[in-house]
Amino acid sequence: MRILLTLVSLCAFHCTAAADVVNFSGPFDVANWTQEVTNGGDGSFDLTNAPLSVTLFGSDNNVGSSDTRFSITPTTGWFINFDWRFSTTDGPFWDPAGYSINGVFTELTASSGGSPQSGQVSNLLILPGDVFAFEQRSRDSVFGRGELTISSFSATVPEPASFIPAAVGFAAFGVRAFRRRRAMQAG
Repeated sequence: MRILLTLVSLCAFHCTAAADVVNFSGPFDVANWTQEVTNGGDGSFDLTNAPLSVTLFGSDNNVGSSDTRFSITPTTGWFINFDWRFSTTDGPFWDPAGYSINGVFTELTASSGGSPQSGQVSNLLILPGDVFAFEQRSRDSVFGRGELTISSFSATVPEPASFIPAAVGFAAFGVRAFRRRRAMQAG
C-alpha cells in the first residue's frame, strides 16, 4: 500500500499533462455534478453562467450548521485548477468556503479575514473514484449567506507515457525489498 501511495505521489510531480477540459464542460459539465444542501438548509446554486462559472449560496434560515455542496466523482484521475471568489455579510468564520476530497474539507477562506476574498487553486490531484466537492458552509445559518463562485475551471489528465518510468522504478524497488525480506527470513 505504501508503494502505491508513493507511486501516485511521484507521478503527481513527474507526470506531464495537456489541457483536456476548459470550464465546466465535457466530463465536468454541470449536469454531471450533484447538488446537495444538508440539515434542512436553504442554500442554493446558480448555474446560469455555466460553463464559465458556478456559484454556491450558503443557508440563511436559522437551522444551525448546514452545507451547500456541489460534488462529482470522476472515473479518471485529474489535475484540476480553478479561481474562487467569496463574499458574505456574516463573516468568513461563520460561513467558511472551500473544497473537499472524500469528505475531508479544505477551507479556502481565511476565518479571520474580511469579505470579499479570492484566490486560485492549481494542480489539485483528484484520483479515480474520489468524491470532489465545492462547499459553501454555514455554521449558524443566520445573519447572511456565504457566496462562493468558482470560475476558470480546468482539468488535465496525466499523460500515460509519463507513468512508465515511475512504474519501472517502483517495480525494481519492490523486487529489491522482496529479496531483502526473503534474505532476512532465511538468515
